[in-house]
Amino acid sequence: MKFILVYITAATRAEANRISQVLLREHLVACVNMVGPMASLYWWRGRLKKSREVLVLAKTRATLAQRVIQKVRALHGYDVPCVVTLPLAQGNPQFLRWIATETRTNSSAVKSRACSLNAPRSARSADPT
Repeated sequence: MKFILVYITAATRAEANRISQVLLREHLVACVNMVGPMASLYWWRGRLKKSREVLVLAKTRATLAQRVIQKVRALHGYDVPCVVTLPLAQGNPQFLRWIATETRTNSSAVKSRACSLNAPRSARSADPT
């Protein structure tokens, strides 16, 4: 099984959180990290722009890439949202198995089959949020 990191930028922490919550509830991703706000510089309609954005890093199966991209595009406030994937060449085998367990290739909302030992330490201890 192959895994990816999905790189998404959002205009605000609230938007990043809303997108992340939907991706997680639908088991399209196993986990997300939200970073920022951060400074972003980019070209938009012929002008150099600078803004503050929040970075979302999501981990999932490669087979779910198109569904994640479509979902982010549907939820995002930008005309052209940044949502790209990067392959995960290697990783902690237990963590990769956990990603596989927590994501779904079908749309049925089934309770997690993972036992607490398969979850990352932060999920087994206090809620980090």
